[in-house]
Amino acid sequence: MLLMSVGGAVLTVFLPRTGSALTGTFAVYLTLTSWMTVRRRRGVGYSEFFALLVALCIVASGVGIGLTATGTNALSAFAFAGIAAVAAAGDLKLLIQGGIRGRARLARHLWRLGTALLIATATFATVGGSFLLFMLELAVLMSLILWIIHLQVSISTR
Repeated sequence: MLLMSVGGAVLTVFLPRTGSALTGTFAVYLTLTSWMTVRRRRGVGYSEFFALLVALCIVASGVGIGLTATGTNALSAFAFAGIAAVAAAGDLKLLIQGGIRGRARLARHLWRLGTALLIATATFATVGGSFLLFMLELAVLMSLILWIIHLQVSISTR
């Protein structure tokens, strides 16, 4: 997944759309922070602080693109910045709490990796433009939503 997101981020430099490189960077950020969530058992380090800074830069860039764009492009840039702001808030919460454990750790890993996969399939679907690719994107989104609901229900019942 990390190789796919890094490869996608590098390829976005060659696409003519303005937010493509930012989207690729966000996918790499989500993949790396998802991996960091699984690898680190306790506490936080400099990498989590750096991840927060990267997320805040992505939010600022998304807002900047949204302010200069028009129509649907502005709306999608602001929505993208909103998702990045949620990720940044999660990083800030992680730093304040000094770490994460149990099912919350699994939920953090799941939504970050699932969102990175969703970004990758959405980008692939917009380039291809076929109905089958749209259905693939929808399947990834529904899978992500169902797993997060499953985790939240299992957390609240225990």
